[in-house]
Amino acid sequence: MTGLSSGANNPRKDQQGVTISGSGPDFIVRVDACASSTLIGTENCKEYPNGNFKPIGLLHEYGEGNLAEFGLMTGSFAKNISGGTLRSNMQSFQSEVNYTTNGTFSASQGIVYTMNKLRVYGYRYSDGSYIGDANCTYQLTSLENNKCTSWGNPMGEMFIESLRYLGGKTAASTQYDYTDSGSKDAAMGLPKPAWVDPFNKATPAAKTAAEAIFGQGQCRAVNAINFNASVISYDDNTGTEWSPFADLPVAAGKGLVYQINVIGMDEGIHDAAKTWFIGNSGGTNTNTCTGKVLDGTANTLATANGLCPDAPSYHGSYALTGAAYWARTNPVRTPSTGDLKANEDAYKVKSFSVALSPGKPRIEVPHPTTAGAKVVIQPTYQLLVGGTVGSGTIVDFR
Repeated sequence: MTGLSSGANNPRKDQQGVTISGSGPDFIVRVDACASSTLIGTENCKEYPNGNFKPIGLLHEYGEGNLAEFGLMTGSFAKNISGGTLRSNMQSFQSEVNYTTNGTFSASQGIVYTMNKLRVYGYRYSDGSYIGDANCTYQLTSLENNKCTSWGNPMGEMFIESLRYLGGKTAASTQYDYTDSGSKDAAMGLPKPAWVDPFNKATPAAKTAAEAIFGQGQCRAVNAINFNASVISYDDNTGTEWSPFADLPVAAGKGLVYQINVIGMDEGIHDAAKTWFIGNSGGTNTNTCTGKVLDGTANTLATANGLCPDAPSYHGSYALTGAAYWARTNPVRTPSTGDLKANEDAYKVKSFSVALSPGKPRIEVPHPTTAGAKVVIQPTYQLLVGGTVGSGTIVDFR
């Protein structure tokens, strides 16, 4: 016991807010990077022509010298549980940074601009709730589009939309698209550009210019990096949400369900003698992390959803797995015979993933009889409301 008193209400800025010499209670916090000459060489910093030292990352390293083009696809707030939205067409990163002068970012509405506009939407400081976001209230066991818009993470569908873009489609999928005017995305200033073919560009002249720098499309390496800061949710095969995958040059009978189940079979997951912790198997749907059989018939990796232990009731699937497998083994646009002679992997996509999922509560207990073995306990909750189940890991567990 700490002996510290707790408050029944949220602190009020006008009462508990700190002021210093007349400033406050709101303060701007800035991080001073690349400032000390003694740290130059140990930080990821670069000296720009005017003498400025600025922190750099992969975009600077590969973009400032035009070693690669970059584009950006994110989730949206209007369709927070459906697909993804193009934020920046694939292009040179040079337009986003003043690389010939002081290294500051430009006003170009690209990747950096988008990242700087992303916020948590709908938080109400007066009471610490999200009621203002379409009545995003407490004890919800499911989500819908355009409500509780800071939640929902359909990574598989975002990736499918990215493959469609790389495949040369001219517009967003109707399942994932939204009207920009009046949307929450527009209120946050998030860009929603028209789609421009990443290889053929908007005009023949633009294509020629890009090929002079980056090479012809069939000869270029195509990579997709998936950044996931949470657990995957709401990208299972509901309604027509997986239909946009059929826009790609997929062989008959070998759609997304087939691709996911190839993984299930090859990895030994489809086995009636094994059980897997999953919220729902397709045939056994409990929204809880209990062992379920994926036998490869009625219950498969493609029908499984609800990832454990984080979100067994929130319909996260293995869509990204199947889509990434297909894109690595098949071109996202049909190459010509000449293209394949130049590069047998023309227009195939390599996928990389960066998982930034928050820490999960975890208790490890030494096994009482087996040396070196441990019993792992992962505390979870279950919420029963109106006959529906919500469950996941316990937040702030100590």
